[in-house]
Order: sequence, then C-alpha cells, then structure tokens
Amino acid sequence: MPRNRNTPTTRFFARHIKWLIGVAVMLVLMVTLTLASKIYRSAVAEATLQQGKQQLEMAKSASLGIQFFFQHIQEELILLEMQFRNPPSQPLTQFLHDHSHASGRRGLTGFTGVVGDKSTLYYSDNTVNEWLPQLLQHGLRELDAGDYQSDIWVSDVLPSGDNGNSQELSFVVMKNIESQPAASRRSEREVAGFIIDFDWLVSQFAPVQSEGSTFIWIMDQDGKLLFHPRHPEMVLRSIFNADQSCHSCHASFEQQASLLVKENEYGLYQVSSESAKIMAQTSVRFSNRSWHVFVSTDIEEVTAVVRKNLVLFFWLVGFAVVGIIGGGLALLLLNTRRVRAEALAQHCQETRDLHEQLSQASQLASVGELVDSVAHEMNTPMGVMSASIEDLLLRQTTTADAESLRFVRSQIWRMSNCTQRLLRFSRRMSFELRPIDVVQMVEECLQLLRHRFREKKIKLKTNWPATLPPAWLDPDQMQQVLLNLLNNSVDAIAEQNRPGHVELALNVTNGFNGHKHDLMICVSDSGAGVRPADVPKLFDPFFTTKPVGKGTGLGLYISHSIVNRHRGAIEVEASQLGGARFAIHIPACIEPTPGIGHG
Repeated sequence: MPRNRNTPTTRFFARHIKWLIGVAVMLVLMVTLTLASKIYRSAVAEATLQQGKQQLEMAKSASLGIQFFFQHIQEELILLEMQFRNPPSQPLTQFLHDHSHASGRRGLTGFTGVVGDKSTLYYSDNTVNEWLPQLLQHGLRELDAGDYQSDIWVSDVLPSGDNGNSQELSFVVMKNIESQPAASRRSEREVAGFIIDFDWLVSQFAPVQSEGSTFIWIMDQDGKLLFHPRHPEMVLRSIFNADQSCHSCHASFEQQASLLVKENEYGLYQVSSESAKIMAQTSVRFSNRSWHVFVSTDIEEVTAVVRKNLVLFFWLVGFAVVGIIGGGLALLLLNTRRVRAEALAQHCQETRDLHEQLSQASQLASVGELVDSVAHEMNTPMGVMSASIEDLLLRQTTTADAESLRFVRSQIWRMSNCTQRLLRFSRRMSFELRPIDVVQMVEECLQLLRHRFREKKIKLKTNWPATLPPAWLDPDQMQQVLLNLLNNSVDAIAEQNRPGHVELALNVTNGFNGHKHDLMICVSDSGAGVRPADVPKLFDPFFTTKPVGKGTGLGLYISHSIVNRHRGAIEVEASQLGGARFAIHIPACIEPTPGIGHG
C-alpha cells in the first residue's frame, strides 16, 4: 500500500496554518523582545558599574590632591616653627613673605605673630584681617583642651572678610610655635599659619564639572555643605538644620546623612522622587577636620549613552529577525502548498482504494448468496440419493453390496455436512452465546481447511489438554474468526514459497479481561510475521499487508469485532515459529467437561 502522509498531525497543521503562523511570529517577537530587554538591562548595569568605578577614581584623585596639599602646608608650618626657634639673619616676617610667594600661590596668605590680650599678627600680603585673632584664640583653646593628637588646628570653612557676608570662602590652618609648657604659658601665644582660599583649593584639586552631568560636591563631618556647583545657595548650610528652603529641592536628607559614615563607596543614589544618580564618595582627614568628597552623575545620562550605542545593534537585530521571519514564512507557505498537494493526492488514492474495496466486498456478498443457492440445490439431489440408498439397504442384498451402499451413504452424509457448514457460514444468523465444546468447534473448522494445508504442504499441529471447560460463544461466528486466522496463516506461509508450520493450541488461563477464567485459543505460524509499525493498524477496516488483489482488509477487522462482542480480547505478537501469533481470550464456564485429546 502507498505510504500514508495524510496523518492527523498533517491535517491539523493544514487546517490551522494561519493560527500557527501567527503564534510562531508572536513567539519569535516575544523571545526577541525578552532578549533585547535582557541585553539592555545588562548593558545599563555594566555601564553603571563602570561609571561608578570611574567616579570613585575621580573622588579619590580629588581627595588625594587635597590631602597632599595639607601635608605640604603642615611641612611649611614645621619649617616656620624651626625658623622661629632658630632665628636666621632675616626677620621671620620677611621669611614668611618670601616663602608664601615663592611658588606663586595666590590662594594662600601666610601669617605669624602673637595672639592674646594684645594680638599682633603679620601677614605675607601686608593685609589686616581683624576677624582672625578671635578665631585663632578659639583654635588655641581647642588645642589646649587636648582633643587632638596633632598641634595643628584647622578651622571651619567660613566667608572671608570681617562682616562675614562675603561670597568668597576660606579657612585657617594654624600651628602653635611656642615651646613653653601649658602651665607656664603667658596670655600671649606665638602662632603661625595660613589663610587658604577654599574656592581656589577646589578649583585646583576638584574641578567643578567634567563631561555631561558629572559634578563634584563636598560636605564636612558635621553635615555642612561646603561646595556644590548646582546649589550654591545651599553652601554652609547643614543637613541636620535644614529649613523650608532646603526642602524645596530635597524632600529628605536621610540619604545624605547616611553617607557621612561611609568611605570609598559607589552605587545608585536617589532621594524620594528625584531622578536617580550614580554616586561615588571618599573622605579626606586632617588634624581635627574631615571632608567628604562626592562625585555624582545622573543615571539618565548613562542610560542615554547606552541606548545610543545599542540603537545600531537593535536595528541590525531587528533586520535579522524580520529576515528570519520572512524567510520562515516563505518556506512555510511553500511547504504548506506541498503538504496540501500531497494530502489531496493521498485522499484521491485512498478514495480509489476504498471504491475497489467496496467493490470487492460487494463481490464477496454476491459469492455468499451464490454459495447459499448452490448449497440448497445440492441438498435436494443428495436427499433423494440418501433416501434411495436407505431403501436399498432395507432390502435384502448381499453383504458386499450392503458395504458398498453404506460407503456411498457415508460420503453423501459428508457432502451434506459440508453444505450445511457452508450454509451456516454464509447466513446472517442471530448472535446467541451458549456453552460450546471448543474442541469440537475447532475440529469442524479444521475439516474445512485440511485440503488447503495439504495443497500448500503445511504441517498442522494441534495442542490442548485432555479436559477443557466449555466456553461462552456463538459457534458460527467464532468459526468465522478461526477460519480467518487460519487462512491468513496459510497465505503468509504460501508467500514464502516453502513448506511451513501452523500450530493451533487451546488452554485455560486466569481471568484476562476481568473474568474469573478464560479460554485461550492461539494460532501460530512460521510466515513472515507482522511488522511492529503495522500492529496498531492491524485491526483497522480495509487495512491489509497482502498483495493487491489478494486481500480485502476486512478479515481481521470482522474477527476483532466478533471477539469484542464475545466480551473477549484478541492479541498479536511474534511467534516462536518465526511468524505471527494470534491469541483469543473468551470467557469460559467454571465446570470442566471432557474434551477431545491431542490431535
């Protein structure tokens, strides 16, 4: 038979091709969007990480510069102290003036002198700062309190000038250069130091702004903002004493307060509903003061750069996906047309095969009617012949004539039994289950087929116990099942063009199909057997493995239906003889009855 490509899967595919294409396109788009989203998130995360590391390096660079500056100031103060204790040929004020301007540092103003009830200070730029003596006295009191390990004191960052309203910021670094112990110190104290322009210091070591939205801001250990390029109006205000004007741009300062206890850290920073920022921070510690240097960047700038860099990649991916989908749809449509053409051709072939099988089934029905008519026509003359022989036997004849007449009568009875079996096989009789001697039924079937076994040179072997219980069955229909199985075995062996073997066995088994006892009828042969791929379709109507013109495909289908009607089951498996083995299970009666011995 031709290969059946019109499978249920193929038919389902052909009927729902549009829906399947739509689902496939949606799946491809979903997978693509998911991958694009993951790539974008990974790129943003990596860019954020790298930006955070870069900002931390910027913060460290600024803090190291400021730290180096303070170390240099400390060394100069030590040099001034040595000059004070070992006076050279030139006055201290002249040395201070020359040393402060030697390197052209415009942000530094050196000073030295006496601080006390009558303060006298000398400045390197010859200016007078009336606010400085009071600030220095406050610093000396803190140094005397012994709260610091160093003898150098650093003031807060304050507005420059006497009125405190100057826009310029500065701070003071002072060193007590008097060598007397604290107990013997007089009210006037010798000091030296520098007034440092804070804005100049920031411009030298912490650039106001680099590329884009990246900027530096500075806060001291008390939470006071020292420098912020975006909010200059908030400078010198503390986050711990924020007023209403501070909250106009920051809803909360809890995040900023938590940064004061951290060091050398970077990550995302967000306050309330404000836009998120990437922030890195480190600290600068000197004497009694510590500053925290922060570098911030808007996260939107980083994501904008990532999106800009990924636009070309996503366009290429989009074109690739569109190309893949388009090519897949084209191949799918071409394949669909091919599948539909093959399905149509297969349908036409199956229609032709079905017409042929129906025609053959009609011929078989006609043959059955012809057999019924011929059997009736043969019964009439055989009845006349049987009656005539009985009449002759009643007359007195010789012994030799009587033996001849009895032999003729037995042959007439044999012909009559044969026609009766043909009539029972061809008629549509009512289905009636009753206890039947299975051995006797099997012997009657074998009588009909012994001539085929002899013709094909097939050895028949029968095997059953001495006693078998009767079985619940309809003998006429069950004989039809056995005749189908035995004829199939003969045909399978005949196709091999060599002698073969057929074995028919009967046995009692435990309940196979939910019954208490079953009678199993097995038909085995040494033919070619059944391919495993054909087993699921073996009992389908019009399915046959025989050559064209030799099989209708209805025998096993009818046999399967008859066995199911008997509440039994039929199985097929490989036979020990090399061919196929069919096993029929039918309900058995409980009480055993004598059977016929081995055949």
